[in-house]
Amino acid sequence: MINHIKFRIGKYITGSLTFKFSNFKPNSAGSYKMRNQITEYNINNLIPNLNNISNFFNNVPVILAENLEIDKNIENKIKEKFIKSGSDKSTIHNYEKIYA
Repeated sequence: MINHIKFRIGKYITGSLTFKFSNFKPNSAGSYKMRNQITEYNINNLIPNLNNISNFFNNVPVILAENLEIDKNIENKIKEKFIKSGSDKSTIHNYEKIYA
C-alpha cells in the first residue's frame, strides 16, 4: 500500500512520462508539463539522433587529446580565463587543451 501511494504521489508531482522514464527526463527546472514534453521528445529522438551521430563519426578520424597540436599561448590564455572565472574546467578537467 505504501509503495502504491509513493508511486501515485511521484507520478502526480513529476508527470507520468518523467516519472516512468526517469533516464530520459531533463535535468532542469520548469513546469511538470514542459518536463513531461521534453521527456517524450527525448524518448522519441534518442535512436534517430544516435544514428545520425554514428553516421557522422564514421567519416571523421578520432584524434586523442594527447596527440593534438596545441598552441601553448592560446592554451595558457584559456586556462587563465577559466581560473579567473572560478571554473573547474581547468583546475580539475584540463579542458583548456581541448578548447585551445
